[in-house]
Amino acid sequence: MKEIICLHVGQAGCQIGHACWELFCLEHGIQPDGTLAMNNCSINQSDQSMLTFFEDIGYKYTPRMLYIDLETTVLDEVRTGAYRELFHPDRIISGKEDAASNYARGYFTIGKELISHVLDQVRRIANRCQSLQGFVIFHSFGGGTGSGFTSLLMENLKVDYTKTAHLEFAVFPSPKLSTIITEPYNTILNTHCGLEFADCVFIVDNEASWDICTNLLDIKKANFVNINRLISQVISNITAGSRFQDGNATDLIEFHTNLVPFPRIHFPLVSYSPMRSIEKAYHEQNDTQTLTRDLFHKNNQMVKVEPSTGKYMSIAVIYRATSPPMFVPGGDLAPSQHSAVALANSTALVDAWARINLKFDLMYSKRAFVHWYINEGMEENDFSEARDNLAALEQGFY
Repeated sequence: MKEIICLHVGQAGCQIGHACWELFCLEHGIQPDGTLAMNNCSINQSDQSMLTFFEDIGYKYTPRMLYIDLETTVLDEVRTGAYRELFHPDRIISGKEDAASNYARGYFTIGKELISHVLDQVRRIANRCQSLQGFVIFHSFGGGTGSGFTSLLMENLKVDYTKTAHLEFAVFPSPKLSTIITEPYNTILNTHCGLEFADCVFIVDNEASWDICTNLLDIKKANFVNINRLISQVISNITAGSRFQDGNATDLIEFHTNLVPFPRIHFPLVSYSPMRSIEKAYHEQNDTQTLTRDLFHKNNQMVKVEPSTGKYMSIAVIYRATSPPMFVPGGDLAPSQHSAVALANSTALVDAWARINLKFDLMYSKRAFVHWYINEGMEENDFSEARDNLAALEQGFY
């Protein structure tokens, strides 16, 4: 058994993580208190593959994960929510003040106070694994904790666990939908670190997810609960090969081996099918050909880029039927016996990097908000070094 540890960092990482664990529990027949739903005949109770993500402590299951945030608001909802008995209390770690959307606070000042405690908890979980396969980190590029603390955590994990895989599911800044003024700085600085320490980064953005909820799922007033449940469905399909008994069981390192032709170009585009509401489900075909065709349509992509402008360097299409996808009751996606997800390393993603680089340049040319970062321990040279690294990344797509 090769175990996987999930690390949910910052508000976005924790909220997406909560949606994922809610779905994983449904798929494996685990109740909110961690016990098995013995009356559920559709679940294979003898399937031990789920122990890659869950730990069997005798009378219940608990996720191999950590929730990490520098302030308590989001994690207090977890501590008092419906799934509060599922999670080990020591694995919900919060600080006393947030990073204020500042990478430097997450990396240098506030983050430094919490990192040793987090690494100690990671070590405790890793010691309970028979054969640790790797880490999956959930975070956002734009937030202070999601960018700064994730960078600090990744650096330490790469030192302590050099032979394990390090994958990320990350929320990328949207072209138009943004609430954080310092998002370009945080994104460039985090990516500068991730180019060295991450093996593969699957990116989604809120605007693409918002459009899917509005246009394909017919949700009139989409919110982050809708978006997070959509993202969790995609993550479920990507990780299904590790969580269910299957002759084609997938190791984390296989994503890096199959999708990354060059070490720095490790940002696959993600798309999912079928994207349809419950009202439309019984009026549309759902065969393999339709699933595959929809995967290559830009409306099914989780990032706002134009796929026709790029070339595919590598692609993996994961079809799911033998372990049918489960759906959260009251969710937005129509239940389906078949689904597919495409992971494509495409040069089309250069447009997304070019957009964020341009925003960075516009702000940095005026030195806007740079003093916020300098006051937390950064040097101005760190900005220039990170921007040069991203310029090299952008050029690497051509």
